[in-house]
Amino acid sequence: MGRSYKRKLGSRIYGNFTEEQINQALHDVLENGLSLRKAAKKHRVSYGTLNNKYHGRRIKKTGGQSVFTYEEEVAIINSVLTCADWGYPLSAMDLRMFVKSFLDKSGRSVSKFKQNIPGIDWVNSLLKRHRGVAGKRLASNIKKSRAEVSTDLIKKYFDNLEQTLENVPAENIFNYDESNVSDDPGKKLCIYRRGTKYPEKVCNRSKSATSIMVCGSASGTLLPPYVIYKSENLWDTWTENGSPCCEQPYCSLGTRYNRTSHGWIDMSTFNDWFVTCFLPHAKRLEGKKVLLGDNLASHFNPDVLRQCEKNNIIFACLPCNSTHICQPLDVAFFRPLKESWRKTITTWKMQNSKTNGIPKNEFPKLLKQSLESMDKVPPKTPDGEKSANKKKFTFWFRSMWHCTI
Repeated sequence: MGRSYKRKLGSRIYGNFTEEQINQALHDVLENGLSLRKAAKKHRVSYGTLNNKYHGRRIKKTGGQSVFTYEEEVAIINSVLTCADWGYPLSAMDLRMFVKSFLDKSGRSVSKFKQNIPGIDWVNSLLKRHRGVAGKRLASNIKKSRAEVSTDLIKKYFDNLEQTLENVPAENIFNYDESNVSDDPGKKLCIYRRGTKYPEKVCNRSKSATSIMVCGSASGTLLPPYVIYKSENLWDTWTENGSPCCEQPYCSLGTRYNRTSHGWIDMSTFNDWFVTCFLPHAKRLEGKKVLLGDNLASHFNPDVLRQCEKNNIIFACLPCNSTHICQPLDVAFFRPLKESWRKTITTWKMQNSKTNGIPKNEFPKLLKQSLESMDKVPPKTPDGEKSANKKKFTFWFRSMWHCTI
């Protein structure tokens, strides 16, 4: 039989009724005194099926019977889900070997299975029968330290954060994080001649990446990005045609640029970002300001802490090894940004096919195009919002941090 069985045209239909129809027909027979034939006609079920149900005969499901009983399948599924809850999920092959071990220890031999190892079709059928509780998902690898982050720790963090953000307006709550963008557009589905063994696409790329610092407020204000090149020097041509700053009257500089020998943010570059990008915004706001981010040692130095105390700024650090859960920029912003970035550099590489890598004097323009493309949404949305970036920034603050927006 094929993997996706299709009924032949004109063949007899079995079980062309629901279990609820059978139960209603049995109820009329037992409670209302209807005959089996009249009840079958009334509820449009097969007389033979109703007669068998009434007398307790042939109550198995139509079609081929499963190797295991329903209770055994539930036990297998529960064991698989328990492994997934522990952080060690089973693949389809692992499940097949698990079933083989179960059969061998039980002293059972199934003729349908080769050497007691079920096939991949059996795995798919099992998951289909229990699709309400289990299914295949693409797994992401995380370190053991991240997997050890407990629910109690996250709950305690949000309880403390709620107290920290009490009576703080949304425009005074900021979230920052750094990431990087590479010059690799990534894989893309394309059309090839059937039978092509190695589908390939000609596209020059390198392994280089550029770090950027992004910061935004709970009200949706996106501060100018801060770009960090991997270089010993910083040339003026690398800083032209970048993104402008937000629409606030005190913003006029736009994207800021720096460089380090390793291309990552360090204590001096974080201090420069704090003074040139964040403080101009924070100084114009009244009341307490909260800056949310990770607790890297390079983010704290005496100058930054002195400016925080002077301008009523409080650092709220995320729990260790929990940025994949609690960092709003990781959860809601960087993925669409990088998707937009890949589309932008794909278009650029098609127009500059002979260039190996992205020249640094082209990077500011491409980053600006990515942010503008990312911000394009249909003009009419349910909440009237026209800025995609603002929607991404405010989503997590609204749902998790009880901010007044």
